[in-house]
Amino acid sequence: MQLDVKEGNESSNLQLVPFVDSHSTDKSMKQSSVQKAMDKVLAGAIRRETTLEDFCAKQTSEIKHL
Repeated sequence: MQLDVKEGNESSNLQLVPFVDSHSTDKSMKQSSVQKAMDKVLAGAIRRETTLEDFCAKQTSEIKHL
């Protein structure tokens, strides 16, 4: 895309307009959904690890009792 630049007083009428890139918006939305999915996976892994640690502690206690 090419813009015509006019000299003189007419060029003082130029304004800055924010540019919203739909690709970057889509990208940030995808990153957000990926982040949420990763958080869920990590939360599940931590929950399983905690459960396993509790189970191992219980088994250790039972073994010592025997």
